[in-house]
Amino acid sequence: MIKIIVNKISYHCFLFFLFGFFSLSAQEQMQFMAIDDELSNKWISSIAQDDNNFLWVGTRGGIHRYDGHRFDTFQDDFNLTDSVSINSVLDIAVDNRNNVWFTTYEGKLFNFSPSKMKINQLQTTAFGVKTAGKKHILCSGLSGFTVFNTENQSHFNIGKGQFHSPMDTFNEKIWFIDKGKILYSYEITSKKLTKEYVFNNRINVIKYLPEKGILAISDKKIMLLENGVITKETPTPILIKDVAIKQKGDLFVVSSDTLAALNTEKFQLEYIKTNLELNQIRKIFIDKKGTFWIATLKGLFKEKKYNSAFLPSSFHKRPKRIIKHKNKIYAAGFNALHKIENNIAAELITNTLILSIYNENDTLYATSSDSKIFKLINDRVNDTLRHASNFTEKTLMLGICRDHSKRLWVGSYKGLHIFDHNDAPLKFIPLDNSSKERVQINNLKIDSKDRLWIITSNDGIYMLKNASRIPLDAISKSLIHYNTKAKTRKYIFSDNVETVEEDSQGQLWFGTNMGILKYIETTGTFQKFIHQNEAFVKDVQVIREDNHKNLWIATPTNGLYVYSQKTKTFSHFTTNDGLISNWFLFGAGTYDSVSKKMYFGSLEGLQEIDLSKNIFSPYKTTPFITAININSKKGAHISALQAPFLNQITLEPDENDFSIRFSAVNFKNPEKIGYLYRLNNDSWKTTDLQTAYFTNIPYGKHELKVKTLYEGIKNENATTLKIYIRPPWYLSIYAKMGYLMLILGIFYVIYHFLKWRWKLQFSLKTKVAEAAHFKQLNAFKSKLYTDIAHEFKTPLTLISGPVENKLEEKNLTQKERRNFSMVQRNTHRLTTLVDQLLELSKLENGELQLKIKQGNLGAFLKILATSFNYEAEEKQLHYEYDINSITNAWYDEDIIEKIVINLLTNAFKYVSVKGRCYFSATTNDDILTLNVKNSVINGQELHLEKFFDRFYQQDSGIEGIGVGLSLVKELIEFYQGNIDVQLENINTICFTVNLPIFKKAFKSTHIITASEENNDPLIDDLEIKNETPIVLIVDDDDDIRSYVKEILNDTYKIITANNGEIGLKKAISSIPDIIISDIRMPHYDGITLCNTLKNDERTSHIPVILLTADTDNRSELKGLASGADDFVTKPFKVTILKQRIANLITIRQKLRERYSKEMTLKPKKIAIAPAEEVFLNKIQQILDEHLTNPHFNAVMFSEKAHMSRMQLHRKLQVYTGLSTTAFIRSQRLKQAIHLLKTTSVTVNEVAYAVGFNTPSYFMKCFKENYEKTPLEYIKNTDK
Repeated sequence: MIKIIVNKISYHCFLFFLFGFFSLSAQEQMQFMAIDDELSNKWISSIAQDDNNFLWVGTRGGIHRYDGHRFDTFQDDFNLTDSVSINSVLDIAVDNRNNVWFTTYEGKLFNFSPSKMKINQLQTTAFGVKTAGKKHILCSGLSGFTVFNTENQSHFNIGKGQFHSPMDTFNEKIWFIDKGKILYSYEITSKKLTKEYVFNNRINVIKYLPEKGILAISDKKIMLLENGVITKETPTPILIKDVAIKQKGDLFVVSSDTLAALNTEKFQLEYIKTNLELNQIRKIFIDKKGTFWIATLKGLFKEKKYNSAFLPSSFHKRPKRIIKHKNKIYAAGFNALHKIENNIAAELITNTLILSIYNENDTLYATSSDSKIFKLINDRVNDTLRHASNFTEKTLMLGICRDHSKRLWVGSYKGLHIFDHNDAPLKFIPLDNSSKERVQINNLKIDSKDRLWIITSNDGIYMLKNASRIPLDAISKSLIHYNTKAKTRKYIFSDNVETVEEDSQGQLWFGTNMGILKYIETTGTFQKFIHQNEAFVKDVQVIREDNHKNLWIATPTNGLYVYSQKTKTFSHFTTNDGLISNWFLFGAGTYDSVSKKMYFGSLEGLQEIDLSKNIFSPYKTTPFITAININSKKGAHISALQAPFLNQITLEPDENDFSIRFSAVNFKNPEKIGYLYRLNNDSWKTTDLQTAYFTNIPYGKHELKVKTLYEGIKNENATTLKIYIRPPWYLSIYAKMGYLMLILGIFYVIYHFLKWRWKLQFSLKTKVAEAAHFKQLNAFKSKLYTDIAHEFKTPLTLISGPVENKLEEKNLTQKERRNFSMVQRNTHRLTTLVDQLLELSKLENGELQLKIKQGNLGAFLKILATSFNYEAEEKQLHYEYDINSITNAWYDEDIIEKIVINLLTNAFKYVSVKGRCYFSATTNDDILTLNVKNSVINGQELHLEKFFDRFYQQDSGIEGIGVGLSLVKELIEFYQGNIDVQLENINTICFTVNLPIFKKAFKSTHIITASEENNDPLIDDLEIKNETPIVLIVDDDDDIRSYVKEILNDTYKIITANNGEIGLKKAISSIPDIIISDIRMPHYDGITLCNTLKNDERTSHIPVILLTADTDNRSELKGLASGADDFVTKPFKVTILKQRIANLITIRQKLRERYSKEMTLKPKKIAIAPAEEVFLNKIQQILDEHLTNPHFNAVMFSEKAHMSRMQLHRKLQVYTGLSTTAFIRSQRLKQAIHLLKTTSVTVNEVAYAVGFNTPSYFMKCFKENYEKTPLEYIKNTDK
């Protein structure tokens, strides 16, 4: 037992020592990035690559194809005949035909052809799958290893191995482990099985190494088997799960959480550090371009490939200036001046911020932030230069150069410092800009043409010609200044200039915070640097040229840009390419042509770039079509899986909106690849989105070409996709053949038609002449109807007038009255007939127009219905009507009235003696339904189908000529409605009318808005002063009362009463401006109300309009005799009622103006009612007696008039437009004017005489009323 424990301790100590050694032999850290953002499942089980370089990734969520930009998932594309799960993919292999073989965790084996979009499930159990040569696939399953022929789909079982046995292949040879320890080889062509070796321990992984042998890995050892003999072996502290061969023959090996490299020569493991937390690694894979991939249960990771020219930093401080001096690099930084030799930095100047360095021969100059200029010889400070006597301030010193006369120029934030060839001070020249601010110099440069260039951070660029020969006193006046404030030739777009470089061709380049400036020698001006029609808008810190005429441009945050002046292209490098930082410091850069190295200062230290290496690796590849997306209503779909194999596609006519996605399948630097594409011979278009969008492409044949664009360099190899869009059916070949046949048929028909026409030409001319004659007769008939109707109007009026006068006589005999009544009745009958003929004429001539407005249709229909009450009483008929509440309906008042009146007139005309008439109005879904019923005798004898024929009469003895119902039908059809007539029973006939009453049923031109209605030229505008007129509406019918209130509510203040008694009380209490009253009311009718109002001096002035449904003239005469001002017969037109109200109010306003001009009220000069004359006389008498009384006011006035203050106020408002108090003051002022004109009394005396308490108040009131003093007024009137 003790011996066993000791052995275990020894073994663990050995492993501890070995793992420690293993860790010490670690390589430099490898950088990886996640590539699984679009994966539906991050459980990666396997990776394979096809001949087109696409990566195929198996996951628990299906198969994914990766093109360098995005993943496409294809489990939804499979259309299996039986229910098979393909989501849990275990292993993948791709054969030489780009068919994908994969297995699932359930042991299913599938063969999928992307080009044909077909999938087959093979009837075998398999878990591992691997390509074997050009036309074979090796699978491991429960029955051992099976070989499939990819060409004929035949297969055979080797008879050895288990489903989990390790295996590997090379060309047509297979190696596999049987029973955990026995290594076999199998040659597929000869079917020769050979037992190669038996290991002592179980083997987990085998890998064939070309020209070396078989690598076998157990739990504890890595062994190399050559020709049946283990030649090399090494222990392993990790449980290796997978192996990948590097391009140089070495290996990557991996456990579930460790990555290592195996040097096949030394046969030694080297631990590899990564930026990942490795865990649950399943596979490692090296693609055909050498990119290393790690597949884990938590995602897919790709190795970051860095450019070998970008060397790691050996100097980690932030250099502000860099220079090559005596084959060594000198870096000026924030704290010191350093010399870098063999990657070791030595401090030459310490604790000082060095801003500029300049070298010549053995001497090195350095400037600081505290005005010091150091002179170093052999890396030691030899001297500090003295400044000119006129410079005493401390400031930042930036920029040093020496001209051809050996004068040393030094720049600072104060100006220019000039020293002689012995470094003695010559002169200090201050620089001030237009704002009197000191110019902050960034750097100085003497170019090849002996010009001194001064770049500043706040005032642009200064240039001095002949810098070596110019006298000191002439320098200030000779400086040429370029800045943003300058005009024309001296303008530059930025004042912050950070670097200057003269290239090998003498071209000057200036870097600013807003881009690059080029100096144009021919014009002496600056131009913005433009590349491919776009300005280079970056903050440029440094510009340096290399020996290949490339301009290296350093920026903050955006890394390095390299512009090739030969190819006119840009390359862009960032930390993704191996730079130590993307942030470079201004002015810190130099190129060493001897070592061919470029140096830049960055936030992370000194960036060294070895230009002897191929930094600009050419990339020439042909892109693949990776997806075709069709915008189609039919759901047309082309699988992205099939897209790379398509040379042409055919689309339907409605599939001409589509997009094409493409990829160069580059895994190293996909972000650097752009794409050019064009359709047919269009211009090339550039995109970085890997997608071209096409809209409304015409039918026919098209050709899409796609090229890659790497770092601005175009690859001439193009991918071509032919696209054929079928023409629409009416332009297909079959349609064109049909058109040809149709044209031939048309010519055939035309020929026979012309022949037939020639034969019948004479007959046709005859028919045309007859038709024209018939049309002329029809027009003449229509004109005759209209002319006759108009001509009948005048004699009918001349007949009706005398007859009505005669009927008013009281001494007529019964016979005479009967005869004159018959004449009157037939006159009305003829008038109605003429009106109907005129309406028919308007309809036929298209003169009738709809006038649709919104209103209370229910109340309007009730007014129409009630207008027949009187006739029903006269004929002793049982008349009923039922009208629903219909508010906010859209209708034409005139046409609705004609339809209803004609239908009710017809019903009353043909109703049986003492029969029944019924009228109803209902709505359903914005449709008005009218029903008019009347009782008849022998209804079965009626010819209902002829009721709407013009001039048809069922009974010739009945009044009329059969025009009314014909007019009704044509009006209803014009209104977009319908009418129907039927017998409800043998003795009841029913007319049913349906009419639309919603706004959208009518054209907008037929709609009359509220503003248009108010602007009706038939209605005069009222001049309403001070307050809105009050209208009292008296009617016992609620609907009619509400309807009249609704139509008048916008213009007047409305008071209502439901009977005459209440109306009288409201009239006395409110004193309205006008009263509208129905005649027929219970208890207290309209005529009684009118009589009472006109005989009461409080209300005698109020105009009264009477409404009635009676058709005879007796009620109208009786109403007018009672003092009514106007009479309106139901049904009435709204516009007519409004106009009559307006006319009466206008008359009252004129009466008011008449009285307001008089000094005294003179009622006899104006025709007014007796009660009003009594009232005016009383008012004048009160004024004569009390006007001079200073205490006479509105209260006393109303008491003397025996009225309330409000009643007197309203009465005076009618006649004068003034309140009671204002009326008294007005009468006193008028009396004062009369006294001033006719007497010689003073103004004070007049004031007291007319009733004012004080003269001052009299003067104030007089001036407010006449805008003059009494004396001024008298003087003006005398003139």
